[in-house]
Amino acid sequence: MFKVRNRQLCFEVTRSLFETARQYIESFDVYGDKTAFEWTLVENEQSLLHIGEKPERVTIPDYAHLLPEPIRRFTSKGVYDASTRTSRSSRAAAMEVRTRTWCTNSFPASSSAGLPSPTCINPSTGPAPASARTNRPCAAAPWCNCPISRNETARMRTRHPFALSLLLLLVGSTATAGELSGYKFLWISIRTGDSELYVVDGDTGDLTNLSRTSNASERYPSWSWDGHKLAFNSDRDGAHNLYVMDADGRNLRQLTHEVKPAQTGMMSWTADGNWIYFGIFGKGPARMCRIHPDGSGLEMVAYGTDPAISPDGKTMVYAKNDRLGHYVYAADADGKNERQLTKEPNFFAGVHAAWAPDSRHIVYGDRVGEAEELFMSDADGSNRKQLTFLKQAATSPAVSPDGKWITFRLCDEVYWRTQERSALAYTEHRADKRPVWIMGIDGSNPHVIELMHWDTTIDGSRAPIALK
Repeated sequence: MFKVRNRQLCFEVTRSLFETARQYIESFDVYGDKTAFEWTLVENEQSLLHIGEKPERVTIPDYAHLLPEPIRRFTSKGVYDASTRTSRSSRAAAMEVRTRTWCTNSFPASSSAGLPSPTCINPSTGPAPASARTNRPCAAAPWCNCPISRNETARMRTRHPFALSLLLLLVGSTATAGELSGYKFLWISIRTGDSELYVVDGDTGDLTNLSRTSNASERYPSWSWDGHKLAFNSDRDGAHNLYVMDADGRNLRQLTHEVKPAQTGMMSWTADGNWIYFGIFGKGPARMCRIHPDGSGLEMVAYGTDPAISPDGKTMVYAKNDRLGHYVYAADADGKNERQLTKEPNFFAGVHAAWAPDSRHIVYGDRVGEAEELFMSDADGSNRKQLTFLKQAATSPAVSPDGKWITFRLCDEVYWRTQERSALAYTEHRADKRPVWIMGIDGSNPHVIELMHWDTTIDGSRAPIALK
Protein backbone atom coordinates (compact mmCIF):
# COMPACT_ATOMS: atom_id res chain seq x y z
CA MET A 1 0.00 0.00 0.00
CA PHE A 2 1.26 3.46 -0.87
CA LYS A 3 0.35 6.65 1.01
CA VAL A 4 0.41 10.06 -0.62
CA ARG A 5 2.30 12.66 1.38
CA ASN A 6 0.21 15.52 2.80
CA ARG A 7 -3.02 13.91 1.54
CA GLN A 8 -5.59 11.64 3.13
CA LEU A 9 -5.08 9.28 0.24
CA CYS A 10 -3.47 5.89 -0.33
CA PHE A 11 -3.66 3.16 -2.93
CA GLU A 12 -3.01 -0.56 -3.04
CA VAL A 13 -2.02 -2.85 -5.89
CA THR A 14 -2.76 -6.58 -5.62
CA ARG A 15 -1.82 -9.34 -8.05
CA SER A 16 -2.71 -13.01 -7.87
CA LEU A 17 -1.60 -15.05 -10.87
CA PHE A 18 -0.51 -18.68 -10.91
CA GLU A 19 -0.25 -21.47 -8.36
CA THR A 20 -2.68 -19.64 -6.11
CA ALA A 21 -6.05 -21.11 -5.05
CA ARG A 22 -8.19 -18.36 -6.47
CA GLN A 23 -9.07 -16.66 -9.74
CA TYR A 24 -6.51 -14.54 -11.53
CA ILE A 25 -6.73 -10.98 -10.23
CA GLU A 26 -4.97 -7.70 -10.74
CA SER A 27 -6.56 -4.87 -8.78
CA PHE A 28 -5.89 -1.23 -8.15
CA ASP A 29 -7.69 0.22 -5.11
CA VAL A 30 -7.75 3.86 -3.99
CA TYR A 31 -8.75 5.01 -0.49
CA GLY A 32 -9.49 8.61 0.50
CA ASP A 33 -11.10 10.18 3.54
CA LYS A 34 -14.39 10.78 1.68
CA THR A 35 -14.37 8.40 -1.28
CA ALA A 36 -12.79 5.03 -1.99
CA PHE A 37 -12.65 2.74 -5.02
CA GLU A 38 -12.14 -1.05 -4.93
CA TRP A 39 -11.73 -3.23 -7.98
CA THR A 40 -13.81 -6.38 -8.11
CA LEU A 41 -12.17 -9.50 -6.70
CA VAL A 42 -14.33 -11.84 -8.81
CA GLU A 43 -14.46 -11.87 -12.61
CA ASN A 44 -17.56 -10.32 -14.24
CA GLU A 45 -18.67 -8.57 -11.05
CA GLN A 46 -18.85 -4.78 -10.82
CA SER A 47 -16.33 -2.72 -8.90
CA LEU A 48 -17.20 -0.84 -5.71
CA LEU A 49 -17.29 2.92 -5.20
CA HIS A 50 -17.56 3.93 -1.54
CA ILE A 51 -18.92 7.39 -0.75
CA GLY A 52 -18.64 7.66 2.98
CA GLU A 53 -19.74 4.24 4.20
CA LYS A 54 -22.22 3.63 1.38
CA PRO A 55 -20.87 1.20 -1.25
CA GLU A 56 -22.16 1.38 -4.81
CA ARG A 57 -21.53 -1.04 -7.66
CA VAL A 58 -20.13 0.73 -10.74
CA THR A 59 -19.11 -0.31 -14.25
CA ILE A 60 -15.70 0.92 -15.44
CA PRO A 61 -15.23 1.62 -19.16
CA ASP A 62 -12.36 0.03 -21.05
CA TYR A 63 -9.56 2.58 -21.42
CA ALA A 64 -7.21 0.37 -23.41
CA HIS A 65 -7.28 2.92 -26.25
CA LEU A 66 -5.28 5.30 -24.05
CA LEU A 67 -2.32 2.91 -23.86
CA PRO A 68 0.59 2.68 -26.30
CA GLU A 69 -0.36 0.48 -29.23
CA PRO A 70 2.30 -2.23 -28.64
CA ILE A 71 0.79 -3.17 -25.26
CA ARG A 72 -2.85 -2.30 -25.92
CA ARG A 73 -3.72 -5.78 -27.19
CA PHE A 74 -2.61 -7.39 -23.93
CA THR A 75 -5.01 -5.37 -21.76
CA SER A 76 -8.40 -6.54 -22.93
CA LYS A 77 -10.44 -9.59 -24.00
CA GLY A 78 -10.04 -11.42 -20.72
CA VAL A 79 -7.36 -13.55 -19.15
CA TYR A 80 -7.69 -16.59 -21.39
CA ASP A 81 -7.31 -17.03 -25.12
CA ALA A 82 -10.59 -18.48 -26.36
CA SER A 83 -8.99 -20.23 -29.33
CA THR A 84 -6.36 -22.15 -27.40
CA ARG A 85 -7.93 -22.17 -23.91
CA THR A 86 -4.56 -21.17 -22.51
CA SER A 87 -3.62 -18.25 -20.35
CA ARG A 88 -2.30 -15.21 -22.20
CA SER A 89 0.03 -14.53 -19.31
CA SER A 90 1.42 -18.04 -18.96
CA ARG A 91 2.41 -18.07 -22.62
CA ALA A 92 4.28 -14.79 -22.19
CA ALA A 93 6.34 -15.37 -19.05
CA ALA A 94 6.44 -17.09 -15.69
CA MET A 95 5.04 -14.53 -13.30
CA GLU A 96 5.30 -14.21 -9.53
CA VAL A 97 2.54 -15.37 -7.19
CA ARG A 98 0.50 -12.94 -5.22
CA THR A 99 2.50 -10.39 -3.28
CA ARG A 100 1.24 -7.66 -1.03
CA THR A 101 3.69 -4.89 -0.31
CA TRP A 102 3.55 -2.08 2.22
CA CYS A 103 5.75 0.99 1.76
CA THR A 104 6.93 2.81 4.86
CA ASN A 105 7.74 6.05 3.05
CA SER A 106 5.18 8.46 1.63
CA PHE A 107 5.66 10.61 -1.41
CA PRO A 108 4.32 13.76 -3.15
CA ALA A 109 0.92 13.72 -4.76
CA SER A 110 0.66 14.02 -8.54
CA SER A 111 4.40 13.83 -8.99
CA SER A 112 4.98 14.19 -12.72
CA ALA A 113 8.55 13.10 -12.11
CA GLY A 114 7.30 9.58 -11.39
CA LEU A 115 7.30 7.30 -8.37
CA PRO A 116 9.93 7.78 -5.66
CA SER A 117 11.83 5.05 -3.89
CA PRO A 118 9.89 3.98 -0.78
CA THR A 119 11.20 1.33 1.58
CA CYS A 120 9.44 -1.95 0.80
CA ILE A 121 8.43 -4.57 3.34
CA ASN A 122 7.19 -8.01 2.39
CA PRO A 123 5.28 -9.81 5.15
CA SER A 124 7.31 -12.97 4.52
CA THR A 125 10.78 -11.70 3.68
CA GLY A 126 10.96 -8.38 5.54
CA PRO A 127 12.47 -5.16 4.19
CA ALA A 128 13.86 -5.11 0.69
CA PRO A 129 17.64 -4.65 0.61
CA ALA A 130 19.05 -1.15 0.22
CA SER A 131 20.29 -1.99 -3.26
CA ALA A 132 16.70 -2.48 -4.33
CA ARG A 133 15.62 0.93 -3.13
CA THR A 134 17.47 3.07 -5.62
CA ASN A 135 17.32 2.60 -9.36
CA ARG A 136 16.67 -1.13 -9.46
CA PRO A 137 13.37 -3.03 -9.23
CA CYS A 138 12.23 -3.80 -5.73
CA ALA A 139 13.18 -7.22 -4.38
CA ALA A 140 9.91 -7.46 -2.44
CA ALA A 141 7.46 -6.83 -5.28
CA PRO A 142 7.62 -5.69 -8.90
CA TRP A 143 4.99 -3.02 -8.32
CA CYS A 144 7.04 -1.18 -5.76
CA ASN A 145 9.98 1.18 -5.80
CA CYS A 146 10.67 1.59 -9.50
CA PRO A 147 9.38 3.55 -12.46
CA ILE A 148 7.66 1.05 -14.70
CA SER A 149 9.62 0.91 -17.93
CA ARG A 150 7.99 0.27 -21.28
CA ASN A 151 9.64 -3.16 -21.42
CA GLU A 152 8.32 -4.01 -17.96
CA THR A 153 4.85 -2.80 -18.86
CA ALA A 154 4.85 -4.84 -22.03
CA ARG A 155 5.27 -7.99 -19.94
CA MET A 156 2.10 -7.29 -17.95
CA ARG A 157 -0.94 -9.23 -19.06
CA THR A 158 -4.09 -7.90 -17.40
CA ARG A 159 -7.80 -8.03 -17.92
CA HIS A 160 -8.03 -4.69 -16.08
CA PRO A 161 -6.98 -1.97 -18.56
CA PHE A 162 -8.33 0.69 -16.20
CA ALA A 163 -5.82 -0.32 -13.53
CA LEU A 164 -2.94 -0.30 -15.99
CA SER A 165 -4.05 3.07 -17.35
CA LEU A 166 -3.98 4.51 -13.84
CA LEU A 167 -0.47 3.15 -13.28
CA LEU A 168 0.80 4.68 -16.51
CA LEU A 169 -0.72 8.02 -15.57
CA LEU A 170 0.94 7.84 -12.15
CA VAL A 171 4.43 7.20 -13.46
CA GLY A 172 4.03 9.86 -16.15
CA SER A 173 5.44 10.01 -19.64
CA THR A 174 8.90 8.68 -20.37
CA ALA A 175 11.29 9.03 -23.26
CA THR A 176 10.21 6.84 -26.14
CA ALA A 177 12.44 4.34 -27.91
CA GLY A 178 14.54 5.96 -30.59
CA GLU A 179 13.86 9.56 -29.67
CA LEU A 180 17.29 9.90 -28.03
CA SER A 181 19.08 8.09 -30.85
CA GLY A 182 22.14 9.94 -32.09
CA TYR A 183 22.58 11.96 -28.89
CA LYS A 184 24.79 11.77 -25.83
CA PHE A 185 24.28 13.47 -22.50
CA LEU A 186 26.40 14.65 -19.59
CA TRP A 187 24.93 13.61 -16.26
CA ILE A 188 25.97 14.12 -12.65
CA SER A 189 24.94 11.08 -10.60
CA ILE A 190 25.31 9.93 -7.00
CA ARG A 191 25.08 6.23 -7.91
CA THR A 192 28.59 5.56 -6.47
CA GLY A 193 27.98 7.60 -3.31
CA ASP A 194 29.93 10.55 -4.69
CA SER A 195 28.77 13.05 -7.30
CA GLU A 196 30.37 11.65 -10.44
CA LEU A 197 30.34 12.83 -14.06
CA TYR A 198 28.92 10.38 -16.61
CA VAL A 199 28.36 10.43 -20.33
CA VAL A 200 25.10 8.70 -21.27
CA ASP A 201 24.63 7.08 -24.67
CA GLY A 202 21.14 7.87 -25.95
CA ASP A 203 21.08 4.81 -28.22
CA THR A 204 22.22 2.08 -25.86
CA GLY A 205 21.70 3.62 -22.41
CA ASP A 206 25.33 2.85 -21.57
CA LEU A 207 26.93 4.98 -18.86
CA THR A 208 30.62 5.87 -18.79
CA ASN A 209 32.08 7.37 -15.63
CA LEU A 210 34.44 10.10 -16.81
CA SER A 211 35.51 11.48 -13.43
CA ARG A 212 36.11 8.32 -11.35
CA THR A 213 37.09 10.24 -8.23
CA SER A 214 36.38 9.14 -4.67
CA ASN A 215 35.67 11.66 -1.93
CA ALA A 216 35.19 14.42 -4.50
CA SER A 217 32.18 16.16 -6.00
CA GLU A 218 31.69 16.98 -9.68
CA ARG A 219 28.98 19.29 -11.01
CA TYR A 220 27.88 21.79 -13.71
CA PRO A 221 29.09 19.94 -16.84
CA SER A 222 29.01 21.60 -20.25
CA TRP A 223 29.68 20.24 -23.76
CA SER A 224 31.59 22.16 -26.37
CA TRP A 225 29.17 22.73 -29.25
CA ASP A 226 30.86 20.07 -31.40
CA GLY A 227 30.69 17.51 -28.58
CA HIS A 228 34.43 16.82 -28.69
CA LYS A 229 35.31 18.37 -25.34
CA LEU A 230 33.60 19.11 -22.07
CA ALA A 231 34.07 21.32 -19.04
CA PHE A 232 32.95 20.70 -15.46
CA ASN A 233 33.59 21.64 -11.85
CA SER A 234 35.29 19.46 -9.26
CA ASP A 235 36.48 19.95 -5.69
CA ARG A 236 39.14 17.25 -5.97
CA ASP A 237 41.80 19.80 -5.02
CA GLY A 238 39.78 21.17 -2.06
CA ALA A 239 37.65 23.87 -3.75
CA HIS A 240 35.35 23.70 -6.74
CA ASN A 241 37.45 24.60 -9.77
CA LEU A 242 37.03 24.46 -13.52
CA TYR A 243 38.35 21.47 -15.51
CA VAL A 244 38.26 20.43 -19.16
CA MET A 245 38.76 17.06 -20.83
CA ASP A 246 38.16 15.28 -24.10
CA ALA A 247 34.77 13.65 -24.63
CA ASP A 248 36.23 10.24 -23.75
CA GLY A 249 37.71 11.46 -20.46
CA ARG A 250 41.29 11.84 -21.67
CA ASN A 251 43.56 14.91 -21.47
CA LEU A 252 42.17 16.26 -18.22
CA ARG A 253 43.30 19.81 -17.47
CA GLN A 254 42.61 22.03 -14.44
CA LEU A 255 41.97 25.62 -15.57
CA THR A 256 41.35 27.54 -12.33
CA HIS A 257 42.91 27.35 -8.88
CA GLU A 258 40.44 29.04 -6.55
CA VAL A 259 40.68 28.49 -2.80
CA LYS A 260 37.72 28.12 -0.46
CA PRO A 261 35.34 29.78 0.13
CA ALA A 262 35.54 30.82 -3.54
CA GLN A 263 34.25 28.32 -6.10
CA THR A 264 33.46 28.25 -9.78
CA GLY A 265 29.93 27.99 -11.12
CA MET A 266 28.17 27.10 -14.35
CA MET A 267 30.00 27.50 -17.64
CA SER A 268 29.33 27.70 -21.38
CA TRP A 269 31.35 27.54 -24.62
CA THR A 270 31.52 29.64 -27.74
CA ALA A 271 30.75 27.60 -30.85
CA ASP A 272 34.32 27.90 -32.12
CA GLY A 273 35.58 26.38 -28.85
CA ASN A 274 37.85 29.38 -28.23
CA TRP A 275 36.33 30.62 -24.96
CA ILE A 276 34.71 29.14 -21.87
CA TYR A 277 32.62 31.58 -19.82
CA PHE A 278 32.02 30.75 -16.14
CA GLY A 279 31.17 32.28 -12.79
CA ILE A 280 33.06 32.57 -9.51
CA PHE A 281 31.18 33.07 -6.26
CA GLY A 282 31.52 32.53 -2.52
CA LYS A 283 34.09 35.24 -1.90
CA GLY A 284 32.98 38.79 -2.57
CA PRO A 285 30.42 39.73 -5.26
CA ALA A 286 29.63 37.04 -7.82
CA ARG A 287 31.72 37.68 -10.91
CA MET A 288 31.83 36.30 -14.42
CA CYS A 289 35.04 35.33 -16.19
CA ARG A 290 36.27 33.73 -19.39
CA ILE A 291 39.26 31.55 -20.21
CA HIS A 292 40.67 29.64 -23.16
CA PRO A 293 40.41 25.81 -22.94
CA ASP A 294 44.22 25.62 -22.71
CA GLY A 295 44.13 27.68 -19.50
CA SER A 296 45.36 30.95 -21.00
CA GLY A 297 43.65 34.32 -21.23
CA LEU A 298 41.80 34.26 -17.90
CA GLU A 299 39.97 37.55 -17.33
CA MET A 300 36.95 38.89 -15.50
CA VAL A 301 34.30 40.40 -17.77
CA ALA A 302 31.50 41.58 -15.42
CA TYR A 303 29.61 41.00 -12.17
CA GLY A 304 26.75 38.51 -12.28
CA THR A 305 25.85 34.82 -12.02
CA ASP A 306 25.85 31.84 -14.39
CA PRO A 307 27.02 33.49 -17.64
CA ALA A 308 25.94 31.85 -20.91
CA ILE A 309 27.79 33.03 -24.01
CA SER A 310 26.00 32.90 -27.36
CA PRO A 311 27.37 30.35 -29.84
CA ASP A 312 28.54 33.17 -32.10
CA GLY A 313 30.51 34.61 -29.16
CA LYS A 314 28.87 38.04 -29.31
CA THR A 315 26.40 38.18 -26.43
CA MET A 316 26.36 36.99 -22.84
CA VAL A 317 23.18 36.39 -20.80
CA TYR A 318 23.25 35.91 -17.05
CA ALA A 319 21.44 36.63 -13.77
CA LYS A 320 21.75 39.55 -11.38
CA ASN A 321 19.78 40.16 -8.23
CA ASP A 322 18.65 42.86 -5.86
CA ARG A 323 16.82 42.57 -2.56
CA LEU A 324 13.59 41.54 -4.36
CA GLY A 325 14.95 38.75 -6.52
CA HIS A 326 16.83 37.77 -9.67
CA TYR A 327 16.55 39.15 -13.21
CA VAL A 328 17.89 38.13 -16.61
CA TYR A 329 20.51 40.45 -18.08
CA ALA A 330 22.48 40.56 -21.30
CA ALA A 331 25.77 42.22 -22.24
CA ASP A 332 28.33 42.15 -25.00
CA ALA A 333 30.91 39.38 -24.81
CA ASP A 334 33.35 41.72 -23.02
CA GLY A 335 30.77 42.66 -20.37
CA LYS A 336 29.97 46.08 -21.83
CA ASN A 337 26.59 47.46 -22.93
CA GLU A 338 24.63 45.74 -20.15
CA ARG A 339 20.84 45.62 -20.49
CA GLN A 340 18.06 44.15 -18.34
CA LEU A 341 15.81 41.63 -20.11
CA THR A 342 13.23 40.71 -17.44
CA LYS A 343 11.45 43.24 -15.26
CA GLU A 344 9.69 41.17 -12.59
CA PRO A 345 11.87 39.85 -9.74
CA ASN A 346 12.33 36.11 -9.43
CA PHE A 347 12.66 35.45 -5.73
CA PHE A 348 13.39 31.75 -6.37
CA ALA A 349 16.49 32.41 -8.52
CA GLY A 350 17.33 29.35 -10.65
CA VAL A 351 17.52 31.47 -13.83
CA HIS A 352 20.22 29.32 -15.50
CA ALA A 353 19.91 30.92 -18.94
CA ALA A 354 20.96 28.93 -22.02
CA TRP A 355 21.26 29.69 -25.73
CA ALA A 356 19.68 28.08 -28.75
CA PRO A 357 22.25 27.24 -31.46
CA ASP A 358 21.01 30.08 -33.69
CA SER A 359 22.29 32.71 -31.17
CA ARG A 360 18.90 34.40 -31.50
CA HIS A 361 16.90 32.78 -28.69
CA ILE A 362 17.45 32.10 -25.00
CA VAL A 363 15.80 29.76 -22.51
CA TYR A 364 15.69 30.49 -18.77
CA GLY A 365 13.79 29.87 -15.56
CA ASP A 366 11.39 32.33 -13.98
CA ARG A 367 8.90 32.34 -11.15
CA VAL A 368 5.21 31.65 -11.83
CA GLY A 369 3.28 31.84 -8.58
CA GLU A 370 4.81 29.23 -6.27
CA ALA A 371 6.50 27.38 -9.12
CA GLU A 372 9.54 27.83 -11.34
CA GLU A 373 8.85 27.43 -15.07
CA LEU A 374 10.95 27.66 -18.22
CA PHE A 375 10.58 30.45 -20.78
CA MET A 376 11.98 31.24 -24.21
CA SER A 377 12.50 34.70 -25.65
CA ASP A 378 14.44 36.49 -28.32
CA ALA A 379 17.95 37.49 -27.34
CA ASP A 380 16.74 41.00 -26.48
CA GLY A 381 14.02 39.67 -24.14
CA SER A 382 11.13 40.23 -26.55
CA ASN A 383 8.58 37.64 -27.70
CA ARG A 384 8.68 35.83 -24.40
CA LYS A 385 6.87 32.48 -24.33
CA GLN A 386 6.26 30.13 -21.41
CA LEU A 387 7.45 26.61 -22.29
CA THR A 388 6.58 24.54 -19.22
CA PHE A 389 3.38 24.42 -17.17
CA LEU A 390 4.42 21.76 -14.67
CA LYS A 391 3.72 23.75 -11.49
CA GLN A 392 6.91 22.47 -9.89
CA ALA A 393 10.52 23.66 -10.18
CA ALA A 394 11.82 23.46 -13.77
CA THR A 395 15.40 24.73 -14.01
CA SER A 396 18.80 24.26 -15.65
CA PRO A 397 17.83 24.10 -19.34
CA ALA A 398 20.25 22.97 -22.04
CA VAL A 399 19.48 23.13 -25.77
CA SER A 400 20.65 20.45 -28.21
CA PRO A 401 23.08 21.67 -30.90
CA ASP A 402 20.55 20.83 -33.64
CA GLY A 403 17.93 23.00 -31.92
CA LYS A 404 15.40 20.19 -31.51
CA TRP A 405 15.44 19.47 -27.78
CA ILE A 406 15.70 21.09 -24.37
CA THR A 407 16.81 19.06 -21.39
CA PHE A 408 16.08 20.41 -17.92
CA ARG A 409 15.83 19.43 -14.28
CA LEU A 410 12.47 19.07 -12.56
CA CYS A 411 12.09 19.14 -8.79
CA ASP A 412 8.89 18.64 -6.81
CA GLU A 413 9.57 21.81 -4.82
CA VAL A 414 11.70 24.94 -4.81
CA TYR A 415 13.65 23.60 -1.85
CA TRP A 416 16.39 26.25 -2.15
CA ARG A 417 13.92 29.00 -1.28
CA THR A 418 14.82 28.56 2.42
CA GLN A 419 17.87 27.28 4.23
CA GLU A 420 15.74 24.86 6.24
CA ARG A 421 14.17 23.23 3.18
CA SER A 422 17.52 23.09 1.41
CA ALA A 423 19.20 21.41 4.37
CA LEU A 424 16.41 18.85 4.58
CA ALA A 425 16.58 18.07 0.85
CA TYR A 426 20.32 17.46 0.98
CA THR A 427 19.98 15.39 4.15
CA GLU A 428 17.30 13.17 2.62
CA HIS A 429 19.15 13.05 -0.70
CA ARG A 430 16.18 11.34 -2.31
CA ALA A 431 17.18 9.43 -5.45
CA ASP A 432 14.38 10.88 -7.58
CA LYS A 433 14.32 14.39 -6.13
CA ARG A 434 15.42 16.23 -9.27
CA PRO A 435 15.44 13.98 -12.36
CA VAL A 436 16.34 14.97 -15.90
CA TRP A 437 13.49 15.80 -18.27
CA ILE A 438 13.36 16.59 -21.97
CA MET A 439 10.94 18.43 -24.26
CA GLY A 440 10.75 19.80 -27.77
CA ILE A 441 12.29 23.18 -28.46
CA ASP A 442 8.77 24.64 -28.45
CA GLY A 443 7.96 23.14 -25.04
CA SER A 444 6.00 20.21 -26.47
CA ASN A 445 5.75 16.82 -24.77
CA PRO A 446 7.81 17.36 -21.61
CA HIS A 447 8.73 14.02 -20.03
CA VAL A 448 11.32 12.35 -17.87
CA ILE A 449 14.37 10.65 -19.37
CA GLU A 450 14.25 7.30 -17.61
CA LEU A 451 18.02 6.83 -17.99
CA MET A 452 18.51 9.85 -15.73
CA HIS A 453 15.48 9.53 -13.49
CA TRP A 454 17.15 7.98 -10.46
CA ASP A 455 20.35 8.66 -8.52
CA THR A 456 20.67 12.15 -9.99
CA THR A 457 22.38 14.75 -7.84
CA ILE A 458 19.95 17.36 -6.55
CA ASP A 459 22.08 20.42 -7.27
CA GLY A 460 21.33 22.56 -10.34
CA SER A 461 23.66 20.78 -12.75
CA ARG A 462 22.39 20.73 -16.29
CA ALA A 463 22.19 17.57 -18.40
CA PRO A 464 23.78 18.95 -21.58
CA ILE A 465 22.98 17.16 -24.83
CA ALA A 466 25.33 16.75 -27.80
CA LEU A 467 25.34 14.94 -31.11
CA LYS A 468 27.30 11.69 -31.16
